[in-house]
Amino acid sequence: MDDPRESSPETAESPARAKRSVWFPIALLVMVALFILTVLERNRIRAHWWAMRLAECRRVEDRAYYSNSLLAVGDAASGAVRRLARHERADLRALAVLATARLPEPIRVSELARLMADEDQEVGESAALALALTGNEEAVRLLVEAVGSEHEGRATCAAAALSRIESPSACAALCEAARGHASALVRAQAVESVGLWLTTREDPEPATATCDPVRVLVLALRDEATFGGALSFERQVAGAAANLRGNGPLAGVNVMEDSHDPNGRCVADVAAEHLGKLTSRRIERGTAWTPVAIDAYVGRCREWISEQRRLRTNDTGGTE
Repeated sequence: MDDPRESSPETAESPARAKRSVWFPIALLVMVALFILTVLERNRIRAHWWAMRLAECRRVEDRAYYSNSLLAVGDAASGAVRRLARHERADLRALAVLATARLPEPIRVSELARLMADEDQEVGESAALALALTGNEEAVRLLVEAVGSEHEGRATCAAAALSRIESPSACAALCEAARGHASALVRAQAVESVGLWLTTREDPEPATATCDPVRVLVLALRDEATFGGALSFERQVAGAAANLRGNGPLAGVNVMEDSHDPNGRCVADVAAEHLGKLTSRRIERGTAWTPVAIDAYVGRCREWISEQRRLRTNDTGGTE
């Protein structure tokens, strides 16, 4: 006679019920864990979505909204910003430079240092400038190191940014690049930056024992190596001039056109231009100068620069 327990429907269903009773709390725990993870990581998830929308939108207002959204979540946007910084489009990589502003300092410095070598010049210069403005010692070290790089784009961008840093190490790196970098473009950019660096100094005397900006500019008057294209500050001036010509009540302002020959300039031309601005005198190239003549001319230029500083101070009533 069969055992009634073996044929009972309830007995047959008991293993299935047991399985359900085991898996239900597990599934519930998994759902709760996923919910908690989503809540905790919501800003990272949103940041990736904003980055995706940023890559798709075209309107300036939309780009501003999604860029500000990325900035608002700070560290949570790290992954999304890194994705943008590696995008195939240069305009999005440029936005990534801005979006690094709220990232933790080590991540920000690392990403900006990588972007400094970007194939797009504007992206590279923006990244280098952002590094310079951090005021971070590691950022300054990276810029000083980069200006001596064999990578022309990285070195040029670093040379442009170092003009914004008032430190002996920045000046020394620029002087070294202006004197001896293998690329004429890098030397020209370093010369421009040395000239700009000098305009912010009260005293034209040597910054350090190994860095005399005035001497560097005078020595560069002998450098006849040619380079193509405009330098960083020249592009900034040209951009500002274009805005003045095209906007509102300033549209009628007469702005001098950029007269630089993109294919026919040499490093000496840049040095002569900046020495001319600093001294208010016409500066000529000096390819045949002797060491004694160079020393004498450096002294005269220093005197002329000091004279111009005194004149400007007198004109402003001693407030400069």
